[in-house]
Amino acid sequence: MTTCSICLEDVCGETKRLQCDHDFHLECILKWFLKSDNCPMCRASQKDDPIIKFKNELLNTGEETDDETTDGDDVEDELICEDYYFEWRNGLFQRRNRDDELTRAIKRAMIYDSTDTDLRILGMPDHYIPQMIEYQVNKSCPEAILDNMFVFYFYDNMTDDAMRRIMFHQSTLDDLTGYFLMSPLSAREMLLFQKKKRENTTKWARIMDEWKRNADESEDDTPATIRAISGNSTLQDLCTFGFSRMDSIDMLAYQRTLRVEAHKQSWSDTLKIMELLDSDLECQKVETLQRAIAGQATREDLESLQVPDIDMILDHQIVCVL
Repeated sequence: MTTCSICLEDVCGETKRLQCDHDFHLECILKWFLKSDNCPMCRASQKDDPIIKFKNELLNTGEETDDETTDGDDVEDELICEDYYFEWRNGLFQRRNRDDELTRAIKRAMIYDSTDTDLRILGMPDHYIPQMIEYQVNKSCPEAILDNMFVFYFYDNMTDDAMRRIMFHQSTLDDLTGYFLMSPLSAREMLLFQKKKRENTTKWARIMDEWKRNADESEDDTPATIRAISGNSTLQDLCTFGFSRMDSIDMLAYQRTLRVEAHKQSWSDTLKIMELLDSDLECQKVETLQRAIAGQATREDLESLQVPDIDMILDHQIVCVL
């Protein structure tokens, strides 16, 4: 199913296809057209689109007859800010492995902590900087920051360690202050927020139980359902199930914990069998299993155990130590 690149939800309901063949929710593209005549995806001009023509006719008429008519520079502040964030997220996709002035400015924007200098580096006109600062102050909270990270997971599956850990409520202090450039106070707020999220699992356990019961009763064996009841949902699966962005993050984080616990149970069972056999032929493997069960495994340990989710388990171990 096609995804609307403006809101990052599946394209359904009232939609609009642009001349460049990109599809969007009608409501999303109407808001976008308030501030741009180009496609959000490919930047192709849409000047011949009936909506753009109508908008431009209104603007031109207003310039000729009424000096107080709203023009292109008077669109809602929030929409303009969101447009800037659309551009900055794309910029960070391309630059996130760099460490230069521009990349640091984008990262501070992603956590809603820009300075005036940052915004000038990012190309924002001086007259609009106060509005952006106000916008960031209103948006600055762990939920909003994670919402920005959601975009990266959606497109890139979080290949960066710090990006992946913040997405699943498993950040370290070094991640937040080093990679994301958070202040110590903001980092502490995020760590406390993540701890609360990790501990609040009742809702997700109940939903998982409901999925299992419904699958048994209806004999639903679709791939999405099979992944859901086994704790291996994809983001696309959860969107199909009607999950919001934040709920998707929380459920994926909960399922990762379940998979780690399943690995630990499997290692524990294997160790018990080896102890029953009273075999000392694989004492090295016994030590490896003991470290893995205790949450002290190294990457080499997990590779020797042929675990498919090494990064996930290492992330979980870090959180257990914190």
